Amino acid sequence: QTSGDIPVLRDKIAQVARDSGLGDKQPVVVDSVDGYTWPWAWYLRDYKNVSYATIGAGYTPPQGAILLLGRADATNVQLGGNYDEGLPYHHRRWFPEDYRGADGKYSTHDFFGDLLSTKALGNWLDYWIRRSPPSDLGTVDGIAFFPKGSGIESSQPIGPTVFTEGAQTVIGGNGTGRGQLSGPSNVTLDSSGNIYIADTNNNRIEKYDPQGNIQAIAAGFGGDFQLQQPWSMVVASDGTVFVADTWNHKLVKLDKDLKKQKEWGAGGQVDANGDPLKLFGPRDIRLTAEGHVMIVDTGNNRLIEYDQDGNFVRQFGSKGTGDGQFSEPSSLVTAPNGDIYIADFWNKRIVHLDKDLKSKGDIKVDAWGSTAVTDRAYLALLPDGRLLATDPTGGKILVIGTNGQQIASYDVPKEGSQQTARPIGITTDGTNVYVSDSAGSVVRKIALTEIIK
Repeated sequence: QTSGDIPVLRDKIAQVARDSGLGDKQPVVVDSVDGYTWPWAWYLRDYKNVSYATIGAGYTPPQGAILLLGRADATNVQLGGNYDEGLPYHHRRWFPEDYRGADGKYSTHDFFGDLLSTKALGNWLDYWIRRSPPSDLGTVDGIAFFPKGSGIESSQPIGPTVFTEGAQTVIGGNGTGRGQLSGPSNVTLDSSGNIYIADTNNNRIEKYDPQGNIQAIAAGFGGDFQLQQPWSMVVASDGTVFVADTWNHKLVKLDKDLKKQKEWGAGGQVDANGDPLKLFGPRDIRLTAEGHVMIVDTGNNRLIEYDQDGNFVRQFGSKGTGDGQFSEPSSLVTAPNGDIYIADFWNKRIVHLDKDLKSKGDIKVDAWGSTAVTDRAYLALLPDGRLLATDPTGGKILVIGTNGQQIASYDVPKEGSQQTARPIGITTDGTNVYVSDSAGSVVRKIALTEIIK
């Protein structure tokens, strides 16, 4: 169903057309992907210069055109500094259809069965009394770009983007404004305690001070360079930031001011010991004890190590279930002695390697293994050698002792009206734990003593 954002954007387009003096000759480009042409064909019916284009990589828009793009295509456009920050919007939205069976059908028998179901009654009470749907609304999202200087600005967040909830600090909140988040993945710290968050669905990295106040943004819709759903980043001692630009299938090096310095990698699936610059959805990036960059090349089921300029050092792993093999590795963490722990997600285990990539055993994690797109686990290492692992499906942080046994678990609080928390990224300073809740679009700072009581 057409979102209420569409008529709001229609009015903004009319404002730009009027202010520019072009009127109905204002150029507008509409992405032809995924049915985006409708309802724009109706709302823009009076404009004479509307084109419906395929937005491939490197697309250059006509001069002065307003762009209405599918979210996935927004990073394909060469904006050339001629556009203001993109305005994300919902193109279509629909009410959750959880009531349908696995075959997508809902019969008369199902309907009368629901009339007598306490679960269905609870869902209705939640919706009519608490205004809480049984699950997230479905959406197809777009990005609108207006020419620079047209006076159409991105929506700013309503209310603070950092607040306290009991003893916890909560950073972010769902949205596209400065300091807000949309489906964040990993979180990390620098040596000064500043907080970096992979704001995955907003295609950017956000930097906050130790108190959670927004300081700087790298990339984003309409930024000076583009990322495509980054899942992780790491900060070197000199402030250099390395980003796993997950769905651009590359790694990006930023300076301490978050300006792009270098990138390497390209999309490709390879066999064991294949081209180390052919990457497929790398989801985590860390620094080794020697200061090298190490990633999990998730889709190619391997680890790869480079120096900080992107020169290949070594790689390890292939697809499978045995020693030296992985299935959807989603995270890694390195220890001061050079040991490496890898979240081998679909194999439901943590693989422990020494600095020479020799096996030191596995740790079983029964909670892992979900194939949902946003369910990937991350790891953090405490100073005493215990591991913290996220359980996205269960909404928990798992604590694993030095003997490889789970010794505790912690339920991550749900954000607002969300039905569940979905913890993804995690890091620690030894006193506090920082965990991203992708479902709630926040990062929580939680005292370690609250998690391990």
